[in-house]
Amino acid sequence: MRHDGRQLLLLVEADTDTRQRELLAVELLGAHLPMPAGIAAPASGDELVGAHWFEAPPGYAAAAPQNHVDVLATLTGLGRALRRLHDVPPPGALPRFDAAALVARAAAAVRAGRVDPANLDPSRATIDPARIVEQLESLLPMLDRRARTRPVAPALTHGAARLDTIWLDRGEPRGFLDVAGIAITDPYRDLATMTRDLAAALGPEALAPFFDAYGEPAPDVVRLEFHALLDELR
Repeated sequence: MRHDGRQLLLLVEADTDTRQRELLAVELLGAHLPMPAGIAAPASGDELVGAHWFEAPPGYAAAAPQNHVDVLATLTGLGRALRRLHDVPPPGALPRFDAAALVARAAAAVRAGRVDPANLDPSRATIDPARIVEQLESLLPMLDRRARTRPVAPALTHGAARLDTIWLDRGEPRGFLDVAGIAITDPYRDLATMTRDLAAALGPEALAPFFDAYGEPAPDVVRLEFHALLDELR
């Protein structure tokens, strides 16, 4: 929405804990990355109790039509944005997860009934979430073997890196949104979700320029698949 000539973003989370994590993440990342600036709620009848307002970064979300005019600039900007995020020195206070811990969290979510099969990707709509957990568990030994020759350096990750959570201004990264899930883990956690978004919106030919800009011209397809499966269960 717009107010007093500014484009505003309204943060309304379903629970207080998530909202507080989002606010803390914005504050933490703001020391290193372009983030939306928190402001006082506008004096209007649209105010919501418990909501938080931010001034939107310059530009638009990468999903917006304005960022599909120069597609190459957008793909380059997204790759640079995630590289910049993953290069931030990981703060010690954030949770750290290796692959096994991520699978354990996903399995717990499935057992607790927090994964709605209706929300799965259409390609997996008929698969029981428990079966996806089994697929993830079967990939763990392969990931472990690969890590012996190509160690995975944990990085600060977004957790919801998609076309609508990264803002660009003519290809320049300008803001990261929906950051309540930041954690220190394999950076492919973000590359997998962005890859899926890009392939769906622009086709598989969009992936090479994105990975080139990120600095990973030969991405690890096993790690991409692993983290794409994990994202189904979050």
